[in-house]
Amino acid sequence: MWTRTKSSLKYFALAVAVQIAGGLILGCLSTIFPALNFLVVAGFYFYTPTIALIWVIGAFKGEAALVWPIGLGVPLGILLYSFVFARLWTYLSRRNGRSARKVNELG
Repeated sequence: MWTRTKSSLKYFALAVAVQIAGGLILGCLSTIFPALNFLVVAGFYFYTPTIALIWVIGAFKGEAALVWPIGLGVPLGILLYSFVFARLWTYLSRRNGRSARKVNELG
């Protein structure tokens, strides 16, 4: 049980790091090469569900409706997508490990 949790946390941290690094790299590239701004916009589309959720739940008014949904929705999306990735990766790797052991025991 503990090894599954430990590996899930490892995959979770890896997924968070990859998403943050990807965002920073895209941001830096779009600053250096303004023609690549479409990549940043495309990256935000990935987090649209969590941004919309924060926008609906928050009921922000005025300028806060422009800033806070993105400021809270993107980090929530990073954490949510990382959690889902970690759980799926752990489940699939555990399932594949079981089937490989069964094949080795039969062979």
